[in-house]
Amino acid sequence: MNGKDASAVPEMGKVSERPLMMAIMDGRVQHVCVDPEDDTWSVNAKMSVASYLQNTLPSFSEVNKETTITERDIQGKCPTSYTLTPVSETDVQVVKEKDTKKCGGRSYRLSVAVLI
Repeated sequence: MNGKDASAVPEMGKVSERPLMMAIMDGRVQHVCVDPEDDTWSVNAKMSVASYLQNTLPSFSEVNKETTITERDIQGKCPTSYTLTPVSETDVQVVKEKDTKKCGGRSYRLSVAVLI
């Protein structure tokens, strides 16, 4: 976010004041650590970003085909669709869509270390 955008929402500048650290293994977010002094809204925003960085797409997925799997993250267990579309001979665009209305089993604990 550049300075002009940050001035429109002054609180957004605070998001970068306290880091979020995450452990990712095989595309899955295993652990997330937050600063205990960070504001709840800031932690929630960072957790949302961590959730969308997760990629559990199986390596055997086919290009030009939608693959739906169940992903577990801060929203719970959610049906998540991945669609791969070739954009060049060497590059593939990955689109991830999650239907949060169909998520179940939402449970996580918020402390210095957050497990999702």
